[in-house]
Amino acid sequence: MVLNPVLAEGGLNLADLSLILIIGLVAIAFLIWIALYIRKKRNAQIAHRKKTRDALLHGPSAAPGSSAVSGLDPYFTVALRSVAERYSLASITVATTDGLAVASTRSDPHEEAALYKTITSSGIERSSTAQVFPIDYYGIPLIGIVHPDRDPSPEWRANVEDDVKIILSLWI
Repeated sequence: MVLNPVLAEGGLNLADLSLILIIGLVAIAFLIWIALYIRKKRNAQIAHRKKTRDALLHGPSAAPGSSAVSGLDPYFTVALRSVAERYSLASITVATTDGLAVASTRSDPHEEAALYKTITSSGIERSSTAQVFPIDYYGIPLIGIVHPDRDPSPEWRANVEDDVKIILSLWI
């Protein structure tokens, strides 16, 4: 009993070898196309991240070194001002959950950070003027305190949180 009829007939003929070669070349071409497609998508993501980072770094609102907040990084504050302008926020403060201000566009964020240091476990806490939401930065629990100029869009929190995480990754 012969298990492989091709081998029993005396091997592969030229047509069979040509077909195998063509299938192999098509498979290689397909793999190259997939690799180029992935590379193109990755380059687009990198370009988008760079564009977002540059927009945050070079916000139009203030020059580096003009921070009214003593003890906080002025470049960090400039980037936060850019975020505040982008999302129509009167101010934005990033603080630790124990009430220490990390960065802010306000002149005295320390009192505000201490006031809003506890937030509800459900996420966004609204007061009459501020909205407080958690920011998880690589396992470090932070809070964002924003004072919107107008009612924010439904997706504003995720966008603000993403922009703040980009800023944090540049300075921390």
